[in-house]
Amino acid sequence: MQWLKDLPIGRKLAAAFAILTLLAVLLGLHALKQMGAQGDLVRDITGRVMPSQHRLLELRGILGEYRTFEVAQLGYQGQAAELADYRQRLAGLKTDFDNAISAYSGLLNADTERELLAVTQRAAADYFGVGTRIATAIDADDFNEARRLSGDEARPLRRALMDHIKAQLAEVDRLQKEQVAHADASARRSMAQLWGELALVAVLAAVFGWTITRSVTGSLRLATRVAEGIAQGQLNHRI
Repeated sequence: MQWLKDLPIGRKLAAAFAILTLLAVLLGLHALKQMGAQGDLVRDITGRVMPSQHRLLELRGILGEYRTFEVAQLGYQGQAAELADYRQRLAGLKTDFDNAISAYSGLLNADTERELLAVTQRAAADYFGVGTRIATAIDADDFNEARRLSGDEARPLRRALMDHIKAQLAEVDRLQKEQVAHADASARRSMAQLWGELALVAVLAAVFGWTITRSVTGSLRLATRVAEGIAQGQLNHRI
């Protein structure tokens, strides 16, 4: 601190103010960085995680409705208009399913999610492939074959597909919890660092304040002693 003591009073005050301002700025930048990290987490949850969960739940709902129509159409043998209506509904649901899968795939950022999606897409292709075979049997008026396909092949494939979607939901939830836990730990570390930095700034402010005050008051005391000595006729003081 000798360099600070040797400075004129004005420069001492300017140097102390500059140093403390720099420390305050660094402290503020650190706090802003941590706030930005928390903001990134919130944006990821609202912009990716929640939409991913919504899309997966949408897929389950579509599959439930598709299966209902798939089975219901088997009771309308010989009713062309009803069968055509069910065919149209099933085609629309298949399109909705494909669109939801496409939207969901654009939200992924983890390899485990992509791997599960690939499995789900293969299971979906198998299930809807049986649906095409059911439609072919209905067109041939072979409802016995259509019922067999629906019960023996489509039903277990749909259950397997639903299980894959459920696994994807669980993975999204796991990744979200992992991300939140990491952010929480980071926030705790940052809070401890901020408290430490605040303590450092307070200590440095006290040190600089004490040093400058002592330097200024020491010079003033010396000047006062010299003035008093001169007033008393002691002219041997060095000014």
